[in-house]
Amino acid sequence: MPRRPPILVTLVAVLAIGVAGCPAAPDGPAPDDDATDDDDVIDDDDDAADDDASDDDDGGGDDDDVQPTGELWICTPDSTDPYLVTYVDLIAHLLVVDVIFSGGCEVHFWTLCWDGNFSDDSIPQVTLALTHWENWDECDSEVVEYQLWDVSLLDQRYEAEFGPGSGVIQVHLVAGGTPYTFIHEVN
Repeated sequence: MPRRPPILVTLVAVLAIGVAGCPAAPDGPAPDDDATDDDDVIDDDDDAADDDASDDDDGGGDDDDVQPTGELWICTPDSTDPYLVTYVDLIAHLLVVDVIFSGGCEVHFWTLCWDGNFSDDSIPQVTLALTHWENWDECDSEVVEYQLWDVSLLDQRYEAEFGPGSGVIQVHLVAGGTPYTFIHEVN
């Protein structure tokens, strides 16, 4: 899988930390628990969280327009229309996903769902699902979209369940029919 240059990903992550917004997701069928496995374990790099992000308006540039696609919701994922993941990484509290899908005439809707539960394993585990609804888009242009998802809800729920302090969560993501696994450090 091609990787975006780390400096660009870090810059985007630093500019977007703490900004979120997404409408509530509709209910649908539960994700297939057998769809996740531990093929690709990726250790997220929390160095991006240590950088100082500034909210000051510098009066120019497109950097002020960086907004997360949405945030993680407690929900049951809907069925998904096809898409391809070309890049995925978990940087601090942002899930970075690059997708390609067919369309171009209608707005497409995305949802990142979690059932709200941690597994009872020695390392708590969660399963997230990224779903796509094409909104009856009949166009067939190749659309490339760069998405940032705020997953800070994981840390909030971890602290509520296990108490304050640091810890580790194994995050399983099902996106584009492919399972991905990350180790996320809770701070």
